[in-house]
Amino acid sequence: MNLINSKIGSRQSRFVNILKCTAILVAFIPCALSAGTTVFFDSAQIVSQVVTGTTFDTISTEGYLFTYTRDKLFTGGVGLTNPIGRTVRIAWPQGIEAQYVTAGPTPGNAKITVRRVDGAVFDLTAFTAHLLANPGAGRAIEIVPKKNGEEPLKDPLFFDVSNGGAGSEFTFNTSPNYYGSTAALTNYDTYVINLSLDYAVTALTLHTQTPNQPPTDISISSDSVLENDPLWTPVGTFSTTDPDAGDTFTYTLVLGTGSDDNSLFSISGGDLLTEASFNYEVKSNYTIRVQSEDQDGLFTQKVFTVTVSDVVEPPPVIQELVMTTNGEAVISWSSLPNHLYTVHYSTNLLTGFSVLESNVPANPILNTYTDTVFGVSHKLWKISTEP
Repeated sequence: MNLINSKIGSRQSRFVNILKCTAILVAFIPCALSAGTTVFFDSAQIVSQVVTGTTFDTISTEGYLFTYTRDKLFTGGVGLTNPIGRTVRIAWPQGIEAQYVTAGPTPGNAKITVRRVDGAVFDLTAFTAHLLANPGAGRAIEIVPKKNGEEPLKDPLFFDVSNGGAGSEFTFNTSPNYYGSTAALTNYDTYVINLSLDYAVTALTLHTQTPNQPPTDISISSDSVLENDPLWTPVGTFSTTDPDAGDTFTYTLVLGTGSDDNSLFSISGGDLLTEASFNYEVKSNYTIRVQSEDQDGLFTQKVFTVTVSDVVEPPPVIQELVMTTNGEAVISWSSLPNHLYTVHYSTNLLTGFSVLESNVPANPILNTYTDTVFGVSHKLWKISTEP
């Protein structure tokens, strides 16, 4: 199997070890994909041949696919009929050579097409072109970026090489440059490097962004409040576990399993707040369902249980008893939010107290109740909490 060309035959034993990967690469499935920044060309980068065509070859290395033109049917001139092809002057790992195709079904410019094995988008941040012929006035390398098979830019990007000659090298990067800048070559899945004469790319820097991953978990710094705390009491602050450093998150209460008590809470920024004052004796656990969404709309949801902690509460104490001129008694006692009270009375302590009224709602800080005492020689009252 002619993996690259005759010039790398001396490394044939090295390539035999990767033939099992080659079968996979034909289907464009990577043996190992690179992430981040990759700088070509390095002798340690293993190359596998994927396709050998009539006028092109495709190789795979470091998670990228390179398709480059070869003038394989060149006969050497008029009258020669045996297809002999043209000699490759710059071979891996010195670079990748593209030849102007003079014969065959698709004659035309020298081209190198770069894409990732996994089809992901990437950036072409820098490259060096080595000319293998004299370019002439006005000659430029054209790079056409593509995405999903389309060409989003109206025109190719041009990189001027007209002031060089055979053997000249031109390096381009993201810096503003009269000859051309790579700053616009970002976030595409294919780059076609085109020149109307033989050339080689002898240095190349590609960068791929790791795809944004969804958040995986939500935590809260505290999940309990004291009973009788007022509205808008902070419960705790949310935080999110996410494989991507630097992501930002928005927290919301959402419907679903575990969202039974969402209406009793609110979220401000990343803080969970109460929207009610809770009574431990009535209910001590509340469930909410929270969503954390990153800046790209990826999210995770989690159910939290907020616990209400019991507080030792003083019994209600009658603070004041006012007798009116029309035969009524106004009783005032200390009260706590979210509680109900029962008013008891007695006209004879030997027979005990009776319920005068129950389920009197709290009206902190003092509750009042008016009772009639007309025609009664004496009367006693007490207040109890329910609960």
